[in-house]
Amino acid sequence: MSLKRGLAVLCIAAMALGPLGCVDVPSTGPQLPDYRSVYRFVYAANDANPGQLLVDGASKGNLNVAQATGYLDLPAGSRLLEIAGSAGKDTVFKSFDTDRRGSVIVLTKGAAAGSVRSYLVLNERFSYESLGAAVPTDTALVRFANGLSDGTATQAIGIRRRTTGSAGQDSLITVVSNVAFGAASAYFKFPAGNHALVVTKANSTDSLAAATINATSKSRHLGVIFGTSATAATFGGFQEQ
Repeated sequence: MSLKRGLAVLCIAAMALGPLGCVDVPSTGPQLPDYRSVYRFVYAANDANPGQLLVDGASKGNLNVAQATGYLDLPAGSRLLEIAGSAGKDTVFKSFDTDRRGSVIVLTKGAAAGSVRSYLVLNERFSYESLGAAVPTDTALVRFANGLSDGTATQAIGIRRRTTGSAGQDSLITVVSNVAFGAASAYFKFPAGNHALVVTKANSTDSLAAATINATSKSRHLGVIFGTSATAATFGGFQEQ
């Protein structure tokens, strides 16, 4: 091979390999995706009333029973949740799904030694879904969660809805017959409008509390039963956002 031809081959090889030597690697290393989730906290902890809610050590406010935070933008994954009340502080880790919006119900901790506070995590929709997705016009989706406990005893509940028949007579229809403490029902379709509800004992017509809910068109709602006993039950409605 002549000297001129050899130099030409070397030049071509250098041009081909040149870009490989110029890769820009950040000094901080590769950047991981910032996965997020959005959840609000509904307070039903009768044993710590009021209580301070902390997420990963940061205070999210002081809450009384039947109050809720706004929707909080949180890192997805496992988060450290703490409730600080007059009896001290308890901690637990809970996992939050990526790109999810939802509600977290802070429940009453059992009175027995060594009891751990429970949190009911309810996913509502994906963050990229529209608020009225999958909800028909003139209809609302409503579900119910049970936070009725004094730490020693719990009460399962049912929900009945008052309706007016074609002849003008009032009647009560069963929406759901049995929701255990710390659990939630499925969504139920309600006609848009104001609805009178009766909270009952599970599988019974024995009334625990009367309630109303304003179910607006193409919306989703969460109804929570609060209280320490069957004789001290209250109802709170929270529209999903």
